[in-house]
Amino acid sequence: MKPQVNFLGELREALGRKSLSVRAAALNAGLPVRSLQNVLDGHDPRLSRAEEICRALGLEFYIGPPREPGGTDSPATPDIVPPERIPKAITDLLGLSEGADADAVVAAMRAQLAGRGTAKASSAAALDKRTLERTLD
Repeated sequence: MKPQVNFLGELREALGRKSLSVRAAALNAGLPVRSLQNVLDGHDPRLSRAEEICRALGLEFYIGPPREPGGTDSPATPDIVPPERIPKAITDLLGLSEGADADAVVAAMRAQLAGRGTAKASSAAALDKRTLERTLD
Protein backbone atom coordinates (compact mmCIF):
# COMPACT_ATOMS: atom_id res chain seq x y z
CA MET A 1 0.00 0.00 0.00
CA LYS A 2 1.30 3.45 -0.94
CA PRO A 3 2.15 5.72 2.02
CA GLN A 4 0.13 8.90 2.48
CA VAL A 5 1.89 12.12 1.57
CA ASN A 6 2.39 14.51 4.45
CA PHE A 7 1.35 17.92 3.11
CA LEU A 8 3.08 19.87 5.86
CA GLY A 9 6.27 17.85 5.45
CA GLU A 10 6.27 18.38 1.68
CA LEU A 11 5.88 22.15 2.15
CA ARG A 12 8.77 22.30 4.61
CA GLU A 13 10.97 20.21 2.29
CA ALA A 14 10.14 22.46 -0.68
CA LEU A 15 11.00 25.58 1.32
CA GLY A 16 14.29 23.99 2.34
CA ARG A 17 15.15 22.89 -1.22
CA LYS A 18 14.52 26.40 -2.49
CA SER A 19 16.25 28.00 0.54
CA LEU A 20 13.26 30.30 1.01
CA SER A 21 11.87 31.83 4.15
CA VAL A 22 8.11 31.66 4.64
CA ARG A 23 7.90 35.40 3.95
CA ALA A 24 9.97 35.22 0.75
CA ALA A 25 8.01 32.23 -0.59
CA ALA A 26 4.66 33.88 0.09
CA LEU A 27 5.66 37.25 -1.35
CA ASN A 28 7.22 35.69 -4.46
CA ALA A 29 3.96 33.83 -5.11
CA GLY A 30 1.69 36.78 -4.33
CA LEU A 31 0.20 34.99 -1.32
CA PRO A 32 -0.50 36.51 2.07
CA VAL A 33 2.40 35.61 4.36
CA ARG A 34 -0.06 34.64 7.09
CA SER A 35 -1.79 32.06 4.89
CA LEU A 36 1.44 30.13 4.34
CA GLN A 37 2.47 30.54 7.98
CA ASN A 38 -0.93 29.22 9.14
CA VAL A 39 -0.43 26.05 7.11
CA LEU A 40 3.07 25.58 8.52
CA ASP A 41 1.58 26.06 12.01
CA GLY A 42 -0.68 23.05 11.35
CA HIS A 43 -3.90 24.68 10.11
CA ASP A 44 -5.60 23.03 7.14
CA PRO A 45 -5.92 25.38 4.16
CA ARG A 46 -8.86 25.60 1.76
CA LEU A 47 -8.24 23.48 -1.33
CA SER A 48 -7.84 26.56 -3.52
CA ARG A 49 -5.20 27.97 -1.15
CA ALA A 50 -3.41 24.60 -0.96
CA GLU A 51 -3.23 24.59 -4.75
CA GLU A 52 -1.79 28.13 -4.80
CA ILE A 53 0.80 27.21 -2.18
CA CYS A 54 1.83 24.09 -4.11
CA ARG A 55 2.15 26.05 -7.34
CA ALA A 56 4.27 28.68 -5.57
CA LEU A 57 6.66 26.02 -4.26
CA GLY A 58 6.84 23.98 -7.46
CA LEU A 59 4.81 21.08 -6.07
CA GLU A 60 2.16 19.13 -7.91
CA PHE A 61 -1.36 19.47 -6.49
CA TYR A 62 -3.21 16.24 -7.22
CA ILE A 63 -6.45 14.70 -5.97
CA GLY A 64 -7.42 11.41 -7.50
CA PRO A 65 -6.91 7.70 -7.34
CA PRO A 66 -3.52 6.50 -6.15
CA ARG A 67 -0.89 6.49 -8.87
CA GLU A 68 1.60 3.72 -9.37
CA PRO A 69 5.24 4.79 -9.68
CA GLY A 70 6.35 4.54 -13.31
CA GLY A 71 2.84 3.75 -14.54
CA THR A 72 0.95 5.66 -17.20
CA ASP A 73 -0.68 7.80 -14.54
CA SER A 74 2.58 8.51 -12.73
CA PRO A 75 3.26 12.14 -11.71
CA ALA A 76 6.24 12.04 -14.10
CA THR A 77 3.83 11.63 -17.04
CA PRO A 78 3.23 15.19 -18.35
CA ASP A 79 -0.01 14.64 -20.29
CA ILE A 80 -3.31 14.10 -18.50
CA VAL A 81 -4.91 12.67 -21.62
CA PRO A 82 -2.76 10.98 -24.26
CA PRO A 83 -3.01 12.83 -27.62
CA GLU A 84 -4.64 9.85 -29.30
CA ARG A 85 -7.56 10.14 -26.85
CA ILE A 86 -8.35 13.78 -27.64
CA PRO A 87 -11.06 13.56 -30.31
CA LYS A 88 -10.25 15.16 -33.66
CA ALA A 89 -13.52 17.11 -33.47
CA ILE A 90 -12.22 18.93 -30.39
CA THR A 91 -8.87 19.81 -31.93
CA ASP A 92 -10.68 20.98 -35.08
CA LEU A 93 -13.13 23.07 -33.02
CA LEU A 94 -10.23 24.76 -31.24
CA GLY A 95 -8.13 25.21 -34.38
CA LEU A 96 -5.37 22.90 -33.17
CA SER A 97 -3.39 20.39 -35.16
CA GLU A 98 -4.28 16.74 -34.81
CA GLY A 99 -2.36 15.13 -31.95
CA ALA A 100 -2.34 18.30 -29.81
CA ASP A 101 -1.74 17.51 -26.16
CA ALA A 102 -4.04 18.27 -23.23
CA ASP A 103 -2.09 21.40 -22.28
CA ALA A 104 -2.64 22.86 -25.78
CA VAL A 105 -6.38 22.07 -25.59
CA VAL A 106 -6.72 23.77 -22.20
CA ALA A 107 -4.72 26.81 -23.35
CA ALA A 108 -6.84 27.17 -26.51
CA MET A 109 -10.08 26.91 -24.53
CA ARG A 110 -8.89 29.52 -22.01
CA ALA A 111 -7.86 31.85 -24.83
CA GLN A 112 -11.25 31.53 -26.51
CA LEU A 113 -13.10 32.17 -23.25
CA ALA A 114 -10.87 35.12 -22.37
CA GLY A 115 -11.58 36.68 -25.77
CA ARG A 116 -15.30 36.54 -25.15
CA GLY A 117 -15.22 38.66 -21.99
CA THR A 118 -16.62 37.93 -18.55
CA ALA A 119 -20.22 38.73 -19.44
CA LYS A 120 -20.31 35.90 -21.94
CA ALA A 121 -17.98 33.49 -20.12
CA SER A 122 -20.70 31.42 -18.43
CA SER A 123 -22.72 30.97 -21.64
CA ALA A 124 -19.52 30.26 -23.57
CA ALA A 125 -18.51 27.64 -21.01
CA ALA A 126 -21.96 26.03 -21.27
CA LEU A 127 -21.73 26.04 -25.08
CA ASP A 128 -18.25 24.50 -24.97
CA LYS A 129 -19.48 21.87 -22.51
CA ARG A 130 -22.43 20.95 -24.75
CA THR A 131 -20.11 20.80 -27.78
CA LEU A 132 -17.69 18.55 -25.92
CA GLU A 133 -20.50 16.29 -24.69
CA ARG A 134 -21.88 15.89 -28.24
CA THR A 135 -18.39 15.20 -29.55
CA LEU A 136 -17.62 12.57 -26.93
CA ASP A 137 -20.98 10.73 -27.28
